[in-house]
Amino acid sequence: MSSYKIFLSYLIFVVLLFGIIVGVKTKEVQKSEYKSVGNEYSLLNFGLGERYQEVYKVLEDPDSKDEVLDDSEQKLRVHFTGGEADYLITSNKKFKISDTINVGDNLQKVIDNNLELDMFEYKADENAEQSYVYMIIKKQSIVFEVEEGKITKILLAQEEIPIVELISALNDDLATEEFLEITDEELLKKSGTLSFRIDYEKNNRKVLSDEFLQYVDAGLLPETPLPIGYSEKNLFNKYGDPVYIFEGKGDVEFFYYYKEFNSFVGLNEDKRLVEIKFPVNIPAAEFEKIHGDLENELDLEQNELELTKENDMITEVILKEK
Repeated sequence: MSSYKIFLSYLIFVVLLFGIIVGVKTKEVQKSEYKSVGNEYSLLNFGLGERYQEVYKVLEDPDSKDEVLDDSEQKLRVHFTGGEADYLITSNKKFKISDTINVGDNLQKVIDNNLELDMFEYKADENAEQSYVYMIIKKQSIVFEVEEGKITKILLAQEEIPIVELISALNDDLATEEFLEITDEELLKKSGTLSFRIDYEKNNRKVLSDEFLQYVDAGLLPETPLPIGYSEKNLFNKYGDPVYIFEGKGDVEFFYYYKEFNSFVGLNEDKRLVEIKFPVNIPAAEFEKIHGDLENELDLEQNELELTKENDMITEVILKEK
């Protein structure tokens, strides 16, 4: 085979290979297949994961610096890692999260209308004018910059980026080595919970139901399929990592709050579930009328039932390992 034919065959191979790569790439960012909690694709005509060159073309000559593209007309900044867009920041009021949340929205109204979301607020100090509200929705991270009770910027990112890195992208003053070393777990401890809600009425109904004693005898609390002795590994595998983590006491090292169960689960240092706690608001007399004096009359082999009382009201129902 002549050198020319060899070269021509190689050229055809490269063209075909490039076509396959482009085809795969195009498929990744097609509007019909792209999924996001934001409306960036319909509004801006690109999505996270898009290549730098493609975003540059779409934005029509944006300002370029290092791994960032800025578009003043769209009030947009796009950040890239490894040549792919991994988060965007915008103050464009046309940009939406979950079809309802916009820049300019009152934060309290956003919280009240989205109680299913787990929102946390970080402030650098008590006197800081700005705060940063963060959450994870459908494997994407969202951070709101908030000032005077209103959302001023929205950041949308891929979930694997640490929240501290995203917050520091909104505020250069926080981009210190000390702040960036904070883990997401440590940041949670430094943050306030905005949408943390306990449905007391739901727990009241569970505890006052006819089935309550049957569950307790089985080492469970109603509608909470987490038996005493359950391992942390099984808990996480089946129900996911907890969003709310609280310091324990006594035999409990940590309490995890699971919103779907409306309860706290306590694990010991061996990562075993040793306590389940229902927050309730039940008159003690009403409880005893239905169930009697369970604390003194109920005899469980491996577990025990405790009731926390304040001013003739039961505030907690606790099932724990003996």
